[in-house]
Amino acid sequence: PSRGWDVNCAAERGRKTTPKKVSEVCDHTGGIFSLHEVGGLVATGGKDGDVILTQITGTEMKKVSEVSAVQEGHVIKCVQFNAKAGELKNKPTTFASCGMNNGVTIGDVRSGGSVVQRFDAANHCVNFVQWSQYSENLLLSSSFDHDIKVWDVRATSAKPLHSLLGHHRVPQGQRIKQMHRACFFASGRYILTTGEKTDELSVYEVETGKAVSRGEAEFQGTAVVAYEDEDSVVLAVGANQAITLYTPCV
Repeated sequence: PSRGWDVNCAAERGRKTTPKKVSEVCDHTGGIFSLHEVGGLVATGGKDGDVILTQITGTEMKKVSEVSAVQEGHVIKCVQFNAKAGELKNKPTTFASCGMNNGVTIGDVRSGGSVVQRFDAANHCVNFVQWSQYSENLLLSSSFDHDIKVWDVRATSAKPLHSLLGHHRVPQGQRIKQMHRACFFASGRYILTTGEKTDELSVYEVETGKAVSRGEAEFQGTAVVAYEDEDSVVLAVGANQAITLYTPCV
């Protein structure tokens, strides 16, 4: 189930309290693996293969719609709304999902989440999708394949815009075993990713799809996120028990 908690009341010193549960929606028939919120609209996906859209209003949650068999009945590993930077309070109109059927699907929120596009994204499970916060048409997907794919959803063909290779140190043809989540950064001009069996962080240029930088970290990372403001860009890399910040060199 999805739960809402009232956390306005802090625990008294030396005393443990339980936040008051204010709302609950329980419509999935299997475990929830992914949850994303933009503008009070929540998308969840998981083991039952469905995407459920839930609206938060004040302290209430209400199911808006349910899209069955989004990944053709397979497990959904990730669902993400398309939300540009600076517009995170606006209700999104589309979402992307991926999972065990090796594909990526695009759903339209305005029509109840119905699938409007579908890409055959990999030969193995697709674990993560992420929209560019600076271009509503660009989407990246990472899987147990050797490449990260960049998609332009305006394209009439089902082929990716770029297939990014070189960040893993695993022989070609051998399945990647480690999940890795890439990200856009620097106003959407670059993509950063970790790799399996390597301490390197790889940076690719979105426009050309070429690798422009590889730098040694102190560990093998699994997930990366970017934070940027008017003055700087920092990259947070997670692995095992630590999160480390870096400034990119491109």
